[in-house]
Amino acid sequence: MIAVALCTAVGCRVRERTADGTADDGGVDVLLRVGPGDDVTFEYADLGARFRRARGADAVPLPSRRVAGVIPPTARPSAPGDDVPVQVVDLNRPDSDGRFTAARMRRVDFEARALAALPPGRASRVTVRAVEGVFAGVRARPTVTVYGTGWCAACRDTRAYLDQRSVKYQFVDVEKDPARAEEMARVLARVGVPADRVPVIDVHGRVLVGFEARRLAALLGDSL
Repeated sequence: MIAVALCTAVGCRVRERTADGTADDGGVDVLLRVGPGDDVTFEYADLGARFRRARGADAVPLPSRRVAGVIPPTARPSAPGDDVPVQVVDLNRPDSDGRFTAARMRRVDFEARALAALPPGRASRVTVRAVEGVFAGVRARPTVTVYGTGWCAACRDTRAYLDQRSVKYQFVDVEKDPARAEEMARVLARVGVPADRVPVIDVHGRVLVGFEARRLAALLGDSL
């Protein structure tokens, strides 16, 4: 069984639902609880920034377990670009009973979080002023943006990679432009990643931390 929490004007309650995603009261699902033995498929971003599926929690690779989408066996899987809700779990953080509690979010936000949560590529540590909260509706600029510094070697390699492929992008030096540094921090806060290193590469709202050529190639191929 999969337990689902429902929220109303007077609070939240938990009801049980079967692993095939069906329920008997027609309510709107807000939270999902998944057990290691439940018959579900997980979707995740691999180290090459491609979205893949695996049957069962144990089949999700360790680097991709922080942000994984839950696909009940009878549900129609969403696909990249669909604006449909996805139930998302952190497979590194089981509850006290060994199950995982999911949060419901739009697919575009699931994709952004899954990519940003991958182990960083080559990067340099920086100190960026922390931001207080995340404004609702914050979205990345509709261009390719590279946040970095003038001395960061991985930032230079990112720019060279984009230049060689004639990709138009905007470079932001976060040490010279405090306002844009705060913008970077908000972009990362939205996807649950600390703003402690550069480059941060924003490709039409999908974020990579650090330079890793195959990940960037995957995003550029999907988005441009």
